[in-house]
Amino acid sequence: MSSEQIPEPVDEQPLAPRESRPRGGGNLGSTVTAAAATFTAVVALAIALWDNVQTRKHNRLSVLPYVVLQRSHYDSSGLIRGELAMSNEGVGPAILQGLEIGLPTEAGRDTVFTTWGDASPLIRRYGAEIRGWAEVDSGVALGVQRNSMLLRLQAEGDSGAIRINRLLDALRLRLRYASIYGQHAEATIGDW
Repeated sequence: MSSEQIPEPVDEQPLAPRESRPRGGGNLGSTVTAAAATFTAVVALAIALWDNVQTRKHNRLSVLPYVVLQRSHYDSSGLIRGELAMSNEGVGPAILQGLEIGLPTEAGRDTVFTTWGDASPLIRRYGAEIRGWAEVDSGVALGVQRNSMLLRLQAEGDSGAIRINRLLDALRLRLRYASIYGQHAEATIGDW
């Protein structure tokens, strides 16, 4: 045999089975911490979503237009002049979407037009001279604190004021417009 010695066999005993432990180490403190962190994350997400909704509402209101239609008449060196105008008194631009013009005929029947050009023959029958008009094109913006003339009239003579006033009282207007967020509104003169 060789000079090397062979180690003596060691009595090997089987390892005792591990005691079964619950998953997660059985540490109740870490389970509570995890649940609290999850709850906090869900609450933070809910608050962020609510804040987003409130911010969107605020943004919509911060650019809301408010269009006013006005009619006026005045005496200028013997000429009676009348005017219809629109102005944006809101805090955001108004996107114009269309104008409807209502005017009764001589027979009393109400007629609705969408352009001043179509309404002009009936306007002239009231004895007023048209000095100018502006058509309302869909999609055009009326800026904040801006105004625009819609119709200018004039009449001469002693009955000029009566004719202009009768026409301005008979005219009905409905202007449809929207905010940049698409919120629809309308401005009117007369009953619609």
